[in-house]
Amino acid sequence: MTAQTSKATRTVTVHSSMLPGLDTLQTKGEKGVFEVIESLKDFSETFVKEKKIKTATASDNQDYYMISAPNDYRIIFYLEGEEIIVFDIFLKQRLALFADKAEKTTK
Repeated sequence: MTAQTSKATRTVTVHSSMLPGLDTLQTKGEKGVFEVIESLKDFSETFVKEKKIKTATASDNQDYYMISAPNDYRIIFYLEGEEIIVFDIFLKQRLALFADKAEKTTK
């Protein structure tokens, strides 16, 4: 994991596999996405309680979090001590696509 983007209350680290995608977003002028990533340095559990951030627990018992960003982007991250690891970003439509496929598979 590389590419530290912030150092404040918490350290926000962007996983190296995301760097090409972030370069593309920067080219498109998607500054809002970067602002949301930067804001994660102030993350607290109250954000989850206030429903600003959604949480899910995976089969490995790791808690994952999802936050909305401008232009229908979603950012997935998890906590590792005081460090926040951002490891995926995608469009909301992609999430809907997977949900539709899962629904069709279970019928």
